[in-house]
Amino acid sequence: MTAQVPATEPSSPESESTKTDHPNVAIIHGFIGSMMMLAGSFGVGWLSLSSYELRRAEFIMWLRFEPAGAVISVFLLALGGMLLVRSWLRFGQRIGDWGPQSRPYVLKAILAWGGPMCLTLPLFSRDVFAYIAQGLVMVSGLNPYKDGYSQISNYLQLGADDLWAQSPTPYGPIFLWLEEIVVRITGGQTEFSILLFRLIALIGVAMCVYYVPKLAELHGINPNRALWLTAANPLFLTNFIASIHNDALMIGLALGGLYYAATKRGVLGIVLVTLSVGIKPITLIFLPFIGLMWAGKGASWPRKFLYWFLTAGLSLGL
Repeated sequence: MTAQVPATEPSSPESESTKTDHPNVAIIHGFIGSMMMLAGSFGVGWLSLSSYELRRAEFIMWLRFEPAGAVISVFLLALGGMLLVRSWLRFGQRIGDWGPQSRPYVLKAILAWGGPMCLTLPLFSRDVFAYIAQGLVMVSGLNPYKDGYSQISNYLQLGADDLWAQSPTPYGPIFLWLEEIVVRITGGQTEFSILLFRLIALIGVAMCVYYVPKLAELHGINPNRALWLTAANPLFLTNFIASIHNDALMIGLALGGLYYAATKRGVLGIVLVTLSVGIKPITLIFLPFIGLMWAGKGASWPRKFLYWFLTAGLSLGL
């Protein structure tokens, strides 16, 4: 009597659904964590003294000024942050082989986790209030490379850190113009200004989401896993969206410049990196590498020096 061996199936419906559901479960848990951070931000996020209407809201007053409310806010922020980090790690474990089918899940995670942060009060940094103050410096016709925002009357009401009040700005002219545009649009109104600066940061985040997979593919790295490691990372989302740092736009422009330089569009790459330098000068360190990529692989030393000279000249001219 011969034993019958059951036929093996390539995949069962149960395993397929499990593989598909696991990333969604992690995404939902991360969304809950991000929503908890949003709720906690109303109690412990930075709030300007000039935000009279928000300060008068009863639930915000309770969260900020009552001991029980403050404890709940800290608890929500801390637990939400930990849940978000755990969800990000679990997402990476459950996504499978990081094939093309994983891209929609990664994008869904970025939207689900970053979305609630678009509505938080500024968390972990009050640089955005310094952006508003420097915009007022620009509108007033003062030189932000000589005059700190202590020259603005009642600048402490804006919420900007007094530590930098008498310091010249560390930012480039492009970002100073953006600060001036925002303040002219809002008239210096704090909440509206914060929303516009967050929109600027979101443009930088979107550029990172777009260029990171492209750069990864150029270097033989899995683009979907690279996107999870970078743009879906809770530290990335918190630092750029919840904290509203201008580094988001700086890095987005720099990544775009690297991509175009690596794909034989050197002039466009230099333009984008120079715009990035106009946000924060630290990305000057990208320019020598842009020159090398523009010169081409295996270029001779004379050709490298020629393209370094051209890169520096074009960038300085811009």
